[in-house]
Amino acid sequence: MRKVSILSIFILFFLITNFALAEDLLTIKAGIDLSGDHDISNGKNSRSDSVDNAISLAAEYVVIDDDYGFGGGISLQNLRNPEGWSGDFYFTSIYGLIKIGSFSENDKSPYFIGQLGYNILSGNSDYSSGVSLKGGIYYGIGFGIDLNENFQLETLYSVNNGIAESSGTDIDVKYTKLTISVGYNF
Repeated sequence: MRKVSILSIFILFFLITNFALAEDLLTIKAGIDLSGDHDISNGKNSRSDSVDNAISLAAEYVVIDDDYGFGGGISLQNLRNPEGWSGDFYFTSIYGLIKIGSFSENDKSPYFIGQLGYNILSGNSDYSSGVSLKGGIYYGIGFGIDLNENFQLETLYSVNNGIAESSGTDIDVKYTKLTISVGYNF
């Protein structure tokens, strides 16, 4: 227990001293979700359907140092329709994130993005009829570039997981997509 406490204090000291001179950014992003797949499985049967292109909005707060940034965000999806379904669904994701790259002044080099969090599965009455929708793990990986001081361009592959419970049976819901977004830094 003592080792864990010492390690925690060391990590806290490291973060405080590193981020004392760091820059913080609030970014608002709008993106188009491409190549989406909606997969469901109850362990015995599975089904995969493509999803029409859709829109996502996100807000992120990131503390940036010269080579990396840490922060968090929330992403909101509009309703989207799996091919062959009468109902529409969407996820709301809350996540932590890391950016790794070179963030010094006037540097337009690319950076890596990693996201991990929790999301909530929701749907309209046709999608959720007879089932109880629950959330699950969210994760994403991608890259981006700061175009200038205010604008950024990112590409992100992400996976939303949820559960639809019907008559005591859990049905796994997985939505994968590729998002291309433009962000504005405040």
